[in-house]
Amino acid sequence: MKYINYSAFNSCSSLKTVSIPASVIEIDSNAFKFCSSLSTVTLPEGIKTINESTFEYCSNLTSINIPGSITSIDNDAFSGCTSLSDLTIPDSVTSIEENAFSGVQNVICSGDDSYGAKNHNAYPDENGFVYDSSDKTALLGVRTNTVGSVSIPDSVTTIGSYAFYFCLDVTDVNIPDSVTTIKNNAFDNCNGLTNIAIPDSVTTLDNYALSGCMNLRSVTLPQGLTSISECLLSGCSSLNNVVLPNGVTTIETSAFNGCSSLSSIEFPENLTSLGEYSFSDSGFTTLTLPDSIQTIGTGAFYCSKQLTSVTLPKGLTQIKPYVFAVCDNLMDINIPNGVTSIGSHAFYKSTSLKNVIIPDSVTTIDDYAFSGVDKDTVTIPDTVVNLDPTAFKEEDEDYGWGW
Repeated sequence: MKYINYSAFNSCSSLKTVSIPASVIEIDSNAFKFCSSLSTVTLPEGIKTINESTFEYCSNLTSINIPGSITSIDNDAFSGCTSLSDLTIPDSVTSIEENAFSGVQNVICSGDDSYGAKNHNAYPDENGFVYDSSDKTALLGVRTNTVGSVSIPDSVTTIGSYAFYFCLDVTDVNIPDSVTTIKNNAFDNCNGLTNIAIPDSVTTLDNYALSGCMNLRSVTLPQGLTSISECLLSGCSSLNNVVLPNGVTTIETSAFNGCSSLSSIEFPENLTSLGEYSFSDSGFTTLTLPDSIQTIGTGAFYCSKQLTSVTLPKGLTQIKPYVFAVCDNLMDINIPNGVTSIGSHAFYKSTSLKNVIIPDSVTTIDDYAFSGVDKDTVTIPDTVVNLDPTAFKEEDEDYGWGW
């Protein structure tokens, strides 16, 4: 036996120990992924690469040897191995890829400063930082057991994907003006953070960069941003203070989804579009959207249960599906003249709505648009020629939600 194939033991949840024979020279990607009971692994000399996601999410893995024949450790190889600690990497290893040890408590690199010199993929230092090269310009990661305040060196220009992922005990991060790029998921699930200031030098702030930081209350965003990226602050349920830069024109999908403490925000005057579910499950009580907005995506304010009053932009032409669905306390909304259609489930279960006047510009009201709303409180003009018969019909709980 020379090879263990792709996903050979994937999700074997009862597997506890593995001793791989000396004849094996390659273990393919995902081979032991999701083996949640696996605690001990013995690898043979002769294997050169620990492939992508080989042991990903083996959450009970506590012991594994990395033989001196290993030269590279691929993406997510040990990601999510949260019980693994004090793992020693031999100096034969010259390449460690992104997220290889995400969630691992303590990775010790043997050898000296020449570590990684062949492929320039990983340069750890004495402070627990790992860089992509000896000039320390791209910060790939830090140890997940890092505690307290962290100051990123002035040499860094890029904070890499998942660099601080699940660093639960980091309470403060000082980002220098040298940084221009913060990649996706860089500070994902840093639950110890309560505030963070992103300097104006940053021009790229990628998807999910600050998502899941449940105790984050205040964020300062760089003034050069023109777009708030997808899921940037999603799941930051304590967030109550954020100022959007003046140059922002687009807020992408789910950017502030789940920010249930966010009760108000000042929208920039040049903002033109809100992405799907961009503010779903928000804490807004009243909402006045600037007239510059032309598009409000599906579910943008879905399940914003504190919302009572909405003023929509004058140039809006569509109310898309689920935009104000399950807004239990929404009582007052203006629908501007110029809107031509009200989408499926747009006001589904927003049962507090009263005295809704639909303008003459509307010609179409789709299925379940006002499901749960008292029909007698909605004025429908003769211009509506496509009124779906289910527009005001109660819908079963088991129906799809449009996600």
